[in-house]
Amino acid sequence: PRVIYWRTDALQRGYRSMGIFPLMRDNHPVGLFTLYASEPDFFDMEEVKLLTELTANISYALEFIEKEDKLNYLAYHDALTGLPGRTLFQDRLTQAITNAHRHEDTLGVLFIDLDHFKNINDSLGHHAGDILLKQVAALFTSCMREDDTVARLGGDEFVVILPNMASEDEAWLVSQKILKL
Repeated sequence: PRVIYWRTDALQRGYRSMGIFPLMRDNHPVGLFTLYASEPDFFDMEEVKLLTELTANISYALEFIEKEDKLNYLAYHDALTGLPGRTLFQDRLTQAITNAHRHEDTLGVLFIDLDHFKNINDSLGHHAGDILLKQVAALFTSCMREDDTVARLGGDEFVVILPNMASEDEAWLVSQKILKL
C-alpha cells in the first residue's frame, strides 16, 4: 500500500520512473532501495540487473554487520544472562581502578558465589539452573546503581564493581542488601 502512495507522490514531483528493490535479511525484506528518475522508462534491463546485484550486496552487508555485532556482543557478554562477561568485566575493573586512583575515590568489588548451585542442576536439570541464573542476574542488577557493574564470570560466579563509594562500609551494605534478596 505504501508503494502506491510513493508512486502518486513521485508523479506529483515530476518523476516518471521508479525502481524499487528489496533489501533482504534471512530471506525476509527489511527495507527498500528506491530510485526515481524524471524520464519515462529510465531503468532498462541492464540497469535493473545491476541495481538488483547492488541491493543483493547491500543485503549481504547488512547480514554481515548484524552477525558481526552479535559476535562482538557475545565476546563481551554472557550469552545466558546478558551481563558483562569476564573480558568486559576486566576492562571495566581496570577503568574503575584507574578512575578511583585519579579521583581518590573508594572502589568496592564483591565476589558472589551461589552456594549449592550444583544441586539445582543435578536435581532439576540445567534448564532450571539457567532460569535461576537469569533471575539472579536480574535481581543483582535491579538493586545496583547505574554506575555499578554486575558481571558473570561463569558458572555460578558473579562479581560486582562498586565505583565512587561514599565509604568503605558501602560495599558491606550492598552485600547485605544482596543477601536479603
